[in-house]
Amino acid sequence: MATLNLMTRPKKTIGLILAGGKSQRFGQDKALFTVPEIGRPNIQVTTNLLQPFVSQIIVAANSTNSTAIRQLLPATVEIIPDQQPYLAAGPLGGLFAATKQISGEQNYILLPTDYPWLTPQILQRLLAVNDSFVQTAEHNHYTLAHFKTSHQEVAAALAQDQRRLQVFIKQRCRPLIFSTSQAFTNLNTWER
Repeated sequence: MATLNLMTRPKKTIGLILAGGKSQRFGQDKALFTVPEIGRPNIQVTTNLLQPFVSQIIVAANSTNSTAIRQLLPATVEIIPDQQPYLAAGPLGGLFAATKQISGEQNYILLPTDYPWLTPQILQRLLAVNDSFVQTAEHNHYTLAHFKTSHQEVAAALAQDQRRLQVFIKQRCRPLIFSTSQAFTNLNTWER
């Protein structure tokens, strides 16, 4: 297995963590949930995984979990709750809130908090391919993506009543195929 050499590459990408979901199928907040064998809340796992690869981390949270998330993360991580007029507008609403803090077009890597088995090697491969999202034999993982966008582009999509992250990502990205899918187990499908 190749060794990761993160010190030699410039970190110009902003990490965006989606942590504002309602977690209705899961039954509790997935960002704050601790997988027993991992031993830390998912938001910490995701933030720690992302930190070496990016210049900045923004967590798109909701009004219910933003205070608890703030207490779990370093002060250098920005916690952004949903923003008007797109409160509770799903992942694209989270992208709207996060990009509102950044001027102009930027390079982002998007991760949800409900994939606690992701590895640094997966992120390194995703970051090596611009405008890509993860695809396995079983699923397209639109919330695992690397792309450029601006707040204006996100706002324009939402203003056109286009609220599905899947559509937004497919318009900008191509699939990056991963043969293994175990690391891409989502907590919605994980058996406790």
